[in-house]
Amino acid sequence: MKEVTVGSIGAGSPMEAYPSLLNKLFGTRIKVIGGYKAGSDIDLAMERGEIDGRCGTHLTTYKSLHPAWMAERKIILPVLVAEKRRADYPDTPTVMEFVKDTTTRQQLELVMITQNVDRPVLAPPGTPAERVKELRDGLIATLADSAFLAEIEKKNLFVDPVPGEQMAREFAKAFAFPPEIIAAVRETMGVK
Repeated sequence: MKEVTVGSIGAGSPMEAYPSLLNKLFGTRIKVIGGYKAGSDIDLAMERGEIDGRCGTHLTTYKSLHPAWMAERKIILPVLVAEKRRADYPDTPTVMEFVKDTTTRQQLELVMITQNVDRPVLAPPGTPAERVKELRDGLIATLADSAFLAEIEKKNLFVDPVPGEQMAREFAKAFAFPPEIIAAVRETMGVK
């Protein structure tokens, strides 16, 4: 298996965590080159041929920052770190399609929870239920507002809201994994 190099902005980022996880669980040979100050520096290094790519970056980021790269298929997606295939990349398998055991599946499910709750809006413990409902309803109304959506489209951004109830289920799921799965993921990601 050929070694590939990917850029990273630093320890603890998905750009380092995902390659570590893939190397450990699937025997891939992904070498992380750290020290880049920003994703744009990594993109420039890719264009110059200094590294092979990036790992752990949301496709929506690339669709926003480099729409031509996506439209012209200048980026090759060998595998998606996701639970299911994307409609816009139907031929790209997901990492879950290569899972052969429960332990591996659970470790990946735990790591991918962050994708399902990408940018949560949080309130402090003890917030009254009626206030939580107001916040959730207000956020959903904003995300459905035509002026807001027009601005999102103009900036070539992407909105895929996760309802608060689903987000709460995802957080509960994260804390329900067996301790040995959490420990294995922490070890792989270098978290003490």
